[in-house]
Amino acid sequence: NLSTVSTAPTVNTTKKYSYEIERTRCMLLEVNKEEFLEKLTPMIGIASTKNALTSLEGVLIDTSDGENVVFTAYDMKKGMVSKQPAVSIRDGGKYIMPAQRLSQIIRLLPDETFFIEIDEKMNTTVYSGSSRFSIFSVNGDNYPLTPEFHSDRSMVLPSSVLRDMLARVQH
Repeated sequence: NLSTVSTAPTVNTTKKYSYEIERTRCMLLEVNKEEFLEKLTPMIGIASTKNALTSLEGVLIDTSDGENVVFTAYDMKKGMVSKQPAVSIRDGGKYIMPAQRLSQIIRLLPDETFFIEIDEKMNTTVYSGSSRFSIFSVNGDNYPLTPEFHSDRSMVLPSSVLRDMLARVQH
């Protein structure tokens, strides 16, 4: 899922040759800042910063379905998966990004929505308005699968209800 993007600067060398620099975009995503931070923040505590598996060092951002951003954090003991709709996804994919650093960057952005763009060298640009930040991402195809639990007994609770229930537990 690659798109070629012309960045249009012309570079003149001493031999009077000129060429147009081209780069290949692997992912372009526009999301709501508040919603993104709401989903990302709990992942920071789970995402490992130092792990034998480099694919676990960060949070997996998956936009493969073309409509949603799926966040996954997993340290082989505990894991969390969360989903939010994207404003737009032009090129989807799976990438592992440093959760803490990404959170810090997003908090500094001025606008309600922001963009994440990743090129073929895994250079990631997070931008909004006149603010631009660069981080490095890793291909998320090798991210370990989180265990899925199947049961005939299950329930779905809003997070606010679960939070209230846990707050009432006496230690």
